Amino acid sequence: MNTKLPRNLYRYFWDIEPEMMDPKKRSTYVLARLFEYGDTEAIQWLFQHYSKQEMRDALKRRGLWPRARAFWSCYLKHH
Repeated sequence: MNTKLPRNLYRYFWDIEPEMMDPKKRSTYVLARLFEYGDTEAIQWLFQHYSKQEMRDALKRRGLWPRARAFWSCYLKHH
């Protein structure tokens, strides 16, 4: 995995300096943010760079809105 977040995804990480973040080391944070706010392009990037198991693990962590957790849990179960 590239250790840089693509510039087009910076807008989802308004509370940090996204150019300094390693998306692999902060995978739970990146996944949660994109699950909640990502558009189609962001979700496509997410599926290209993270495994379904990494996604499932991120859904078990605190801090994700219940509606987003329910949607993505159901989606990953059926895809």
